[in-house]
Amino acid sequence: MNTPQAKRSTKPVGKIVGNYILYWLARATLTVLRLLPVKVVCAVARVIGLMAYRMFRKRRKIVATNLRIATRFLGDEPENLDQLVREVFCRSSINILVGLQFSAISSAKVEKFVHLEGIEVFAKAARKGRGVIIVMAHMGPWEALAHFPDLFRSKGLMMPFAALYRPLNNRPLNKWIKEQREISGTKMFSREDGFNSPLAHLRAGGALGVLADQKMKQGPKVGFFGQPAYSNPIPGIFQKRTKAELIGMSFAKVGKLRWRLTFHQPENMALEEYHSREDMALACNQLLEKTMSESLTDVFWFQRRFLSE
Repeated sequence: MNTPQAKRSTKPVGKIVGNYILYWLARATLTVLRLLPVKVVCAVARVIGLMAYRMFRKRRKIVATNLRIATRFLGDEPENLDQLVREVFCRSSINILVGLQFSAISSAKVEKFVHLEGIEVFAKAARKGRGVIIVMAHMGPWEALAHFPDLFRSKGLMMPFAALYRPLNNRPLNKWIKEQREISGTKMFSREDGFNSPLAHLRAGGALGVLADQKMKQGPKVGFFGQPAYSNPIPGIFQKRTKAELIGMSFAKVGKLRWRLTFHQPENMALEEYHSREDMALACNQLLEKTMSESLTDVFWFQRRFLSE
């Protein structure tokens, strides 16, 4: 009779210990990344990406399928798809490690590697005073978004910035990552905060980043790169409730040690005519298509994103 109780009591302890091991490994990794030159981190990350490309055959197939759909939609099917797939593995590895490194260094250092373009698009939206919703994908070293408040100020934009995020199941690791992301003044909202907190942030004239490309198990089924996909209507819902401006953002590698962060104006998007969740999800997907097409190899394509797969 005591054996089942023993199993029940030891399992949570093992999970807790495992969570803390991952937590301390993450902290140790970030400490090392903080000390290394960006050039070295990029070189190491590319090697890791090449190793992952050779090891994970199933992921290679998923990336290949996603790229085939995206390039076909854009009318630019590559002659060597496998070369693009390999580059996605390398770029994703670089973007993850460099993004973590950027989150641990000063905003002044980050500015040496990240160039902002389309700032007039953001400034025009911000001047209307209704808040700005920035639709973006997991693209480029997205962890650098922790420095948005400082990057805004360097361009004369005194605007509070916040972002939506999905909490990790590992509580100590999630708490620490959230603190890292908020180190320069970015406010992080999760589903635990509900809708009221991010909506209040927008109504107060703030900017809200939404990583809207994540795979969804449910939601409106609308077109995405010409294929049906469960899609995220949240940016459109927030826009309807607050009348905030809706813009897109891409983050692409443009040199050995240079990244370009670009703000995009929506085209031919009559938001006042969008009423259903499907309309709102489609508006989000149209912006994602525009931003992701800036550099398909910088996008994190490792999930089965399309229902036709």
